[in-house]
Amino acid sequence: MRIPPYYRRPEWQRFFSGMAVGALLSWVLFL
Repeated sequence: MRIPPYYRRPEWQRFFSGMAVGALLSWVLFL
């Protein structure tokens, strides 16, 4: 899978990491 160029920008990495952490936290709380 080819990584799009906009994924290398810091704000996109911060957005994706924050979304992943939020999803993991909500999944743990849901269980």
